[in-house]
Amino acid sequence: MESVEIPDEQSPAPVDISVIREVIFQYAGTEAALDELCRNGVDADELLRRLAFTVEWMRPPTPKRQPHWQIPGMPPRRLLKLAERIEGIARELEAIESHPFIKRSYGIVPTEDEDQFNRLPKLLRTRAFILVVQVKVTKMLHASIEREIEKRARLDLVEFVRQSTNNSRPMYAEVAHLLTAGSYAVGRDQEVTPGSLRTLWHWDQAREKKLENPT
Repeated sequence: MESVEIPDEQSPAPVDISVIREVIFQYAGTEAALDELCRNGVDADELLRRLAFTVEWMRPPTPKRQPHWQIPGMPPRRLLKLAERIEGIARELEAIESHPFIKRSYGIVPTEDEDQFNRLPKLLRTRAFILVVQVKVTKMLHASIEREIEKRARLDLVEFVRQSTNNSRPMYAEVAHLLTAGSYAVGRDQEVTPGSLRTLWHWDQAREKKLENPT
């Protein structure tokens, strides 16, 4: 059997075309939409391959599944707690280093170690700050990447239909119906409208023209 490869380790397992066909056909009107696309020249198997890829990026995140970019056993909230503890250790060390008893006892350690001890609170505080930034930026970055992949997959599906049909029709209504069926199939419960696909396609065309003629 042919399957759709999802090129990212965060994505679910590959989807069998026969499975995606069976699942989306449970949604009313899907078979008629696919038949209409095929009557206009669209290859059903290739369409379903692209649809399966797009639908996988519409799947809601699974709470128990850790994204590949996270450190095993260290979700973002735990890393932020770690940053708080590091910041607290830095404050405690500053209080310790400033105490006369500690200052008098530095004679038992080499001078270079004493210098490192004095720098440690500032180093820890810097690391805590950078850790917070790293966690927040990474989380936002990957969420943005995932949204962009889903958007690109939808555009690819629309463009494939546009290039496949006999008269270059985008057939937004039929494509939107298939995407809506796929959305329900993966538990997202989102209606994709023809208008949203039309807006997305025209936005992308305008963006490309702007990139070609930036002035």
